[in-house]
Amino acid sequence: MNHDLLDQELKKEKNLHLRPIIIFFAVIFIGILFKTLHWPGSSIIIITSTAGLLAFSVNCLIFITDKKVLSISITILGVVWTLFIIGGMLFNQGHPFNINGLLIYLIVFAIYSITYYFIFRKKYAL
Repeated sequence: MNHDLLDQELKKEKNLHLRPIIIFFAVIFIGILFKTLHWPGSSIIIITSTAGLLAFSVNCLIFITDKKVLSISITILGVVWTLFIIGGMLFNQGHPFNINGLLIYLIVFAIYSITYYFIFRKKYAL
């Protein structure tokens, strides 16, 4: 009975992993808590964690064949957040973030995207 199981090749699972999403949301929550308490460093925590979350969800949409509603909704929220940052920089006198915050966001997003690209490419070979 188990002889057939040994002869079959195991397929790599291509599903969404929740651990990075939970970690990024926890860091975002800590950044929001810091911002509420007016502690320093809250903006950089929020910028880096939202950029990482968006990079992870975009790479999940690219590499994982089983598209989940969670990944799609996080990507849509990330794009809306990016447009909100750009709109605040251009039309709202730098609220929530100014040009420096946008540059940091884009740099961190690029670093996370490249990192996740190589991780997902190695793990889920197209």
